[in-house]
Amino acid sequence: MKVVNYITNRNLEFAVMAMMITEECIVCSACQTECKKGGIYYDDATERYVIDAELCDGCGACTEVCPVDCIVVLAR
Repeated sequence: MKVVNYITNRNLEFAVMAMMITEECIVCSACQTECKKGGIYYDDATERYVIDAELCDGCGACTEVCPVDCIVVLAR
């Protein structure tokens, strides 16, 4: 699996959990719908979903619904 960084870098050092969506994403929006914190959004510039590190609390709900398992936890 090739990992491409689609996570925002704003205050990443203060994030509770660092997660990102890999290039295997099929842009189905399941993760965005499942995120109760509003921490996943569609970025028109990259045409990808992005996880906002400031809003992600690491609950893992997005990983549970992803049909292609493209959301990974980043090592710190």
